[in-house]
Amino acid sequence: MRTKVITFLIFCLLGPSSVYAQEVGEVLSRAKKAVFSLTSVKTKGKTVTGGVDVTYSRGAIDYVHNRFFVIENKGDKIMSRIYLKDNTTYVYNGVLDSWHKFGQDVSIFKDLLNRKKLFAFFPVDFAKTGLSLEITGEEEVEGVSCHVIVSKIADLEKTKQFMVKFLDDFFPAQLSRQMRQNQALLDNFLNSHTQDLEYIQWISKDKFWVVKAVKKYRQATGPGESIAIGREVIYYDFNQPVTIEIPEAAKEAALISAEEMGLGR
Repeated sequence: MRTKVITFLIFCLLGPSSVYAQEVGEVLSRAKKAVFSLTSVKTKGKTVTGGVDVTYSRGAIDYVHNRFFVIENKGDKIMSRIYLKDNTTYVYNGVLDSWHKFGQDVSIFKDLLNRKKLFAFFPVDFAKTGLSLEITGEEEVEGVSCHVIVSKIADLEKTKQFMVKFLDDFFPAQLSRQMRQNQALLDNFLNSHTQDLEYIQWISKDKFWVVKAVKKYRQATGPGESIAIGREVIYYDFNQPVTIEIPEAAKEAALISAEEMGLGR
């Protein structure tokens, strides 16, 4: 579960040169400010593993009331469900067909509502990050005209150092603390999520909201082995009412503490 949450939270950035290079700083600056004008948003996406295994997702985030849900399915089978409402998180494991419930002491899910962390990979000085990032053109997504920003790793070691230095900006405190205390876990994460990394964002030209995000990379599966991963998320229905209802089976699940999760205090 912890590995899945880490994978869900990380958003690394990269990119080629273009005639739009001088605009990228202004677009990102406005996008960072625009995210705080969001009260709610709905999401839909897919994850493609190895080019053939596809998992679809849908969800919604309510920033005003600090709640969200996301559901993943493969075909007709629900693989996972996560709900956060009233400071309680409910997680469904489709493989085991079971629910788990977490209280306020497990903060890793609540941190997904932290809008400041959405742009953690957009620092002011890119030269120190090992990342290059530029606007490559314009495209329409869901009927919205967008700037297209593509980024890639220019210096792998610099990027890893940057990720470690600002680990707390990318992850919930409970996860970043565990990674700092376990060098093997940290190294595995860095190596697994920086191979052939490419990240593309579509930012609306009018509101400067992120309308679509695509992340591509190769995840290490063993010594000298890796598999291609592609993740796509589309954001829509900005600032529209969101309804989040918790399934009865989720409410009846046993409460699991941070200690039981191995997250400590």
